[in-house]
Amino acid sequence: MATIEHLHDHPDDSSRGLYLLDCDAFADIVPALSDLPGEFFVALLIADFSAVSREVLVDLSRELIAAGARYFCAWGRDCQVAHLAFDLACCEFETDSEAVILTTDPSRESIEAAIWFATVCAYPVDPYDRGWNATVAICVSDRAASQTVRKAFTDPIAFSKSHGPAIED
Repeated sequence: MATIEHLHDHPDDSSRGLYLLDCDAFADIVPALSDLPGEFFVALLIADFSAVSREVLVDLSRELIAAGARYFCAWGRDCQVAHLAFDLACCEFETDSEAVILTTDPSRESIEAAIWFATVCAYPVDPYDRGWNATVAICVSDRAASQTVRKAFTDPIAFSKSHGPAIED
């Protein structure tokens, strides 16, 4: 079973953590998320989405929303499919026009840019911002991406300085 790792506190708020979930299959994701603190989280899902059906991704998206994902970023091959699947799941969930789950796929960006965005720019909006305690990068069968996330989340200030506008310490 995959386990989630707390790598560092978020530089902007020590009550928010930076977490890594390195797993071998999409089915491993949701069970591991039960160890996250707080009610809501930002999810950066890194994977090769080319061999996964849209139906599987919509089902996963529903489960991620039920687990507390309130900002969703997808990165990797065919990540636009995951982005669309999450948007479709959001349509079922969002009944209050004031409560919106944000989504993105920085498909034309480097993995470092996607990690920087998820760390620095991705914030759930009201009312989800009050229960947000984690940013979790989920790497599915991608050890190189996992190592890049580990480096970024272990020292987010140094990573930010070398990959985007710096986070102030």
